[in-house]
Amino acid sequence: IEGRPGGLVRIYARPDGVIAGAEMAGPAVEYLSHLVAGWVQTKMTAAQALRSPFYHPTYAEDLKDCLRELAQCS
Repeated sequence: IEGRPGGLVRIYARPDGVIAGAEMAGPAVEYLSHLVAGWVQTKMTAAQALRSPFYHPTYAEDLKDCLRELAQCS
């Protein structure tokens, strides 16, 4: 996105799918961290977070791949 170098995002969830936290390094992570913090604070599951609005084109859309994987595991 925007020709910037890549980064790393790991989202962690409990066995029941509730998002527990994340590790991030790269462009726009300060913006992404606010999204994840909201999910953690509201005890949202990965499946619920996927139903949240994701604006296009933004870095936030990249979180969807992580959330899909987590939703399949719970």
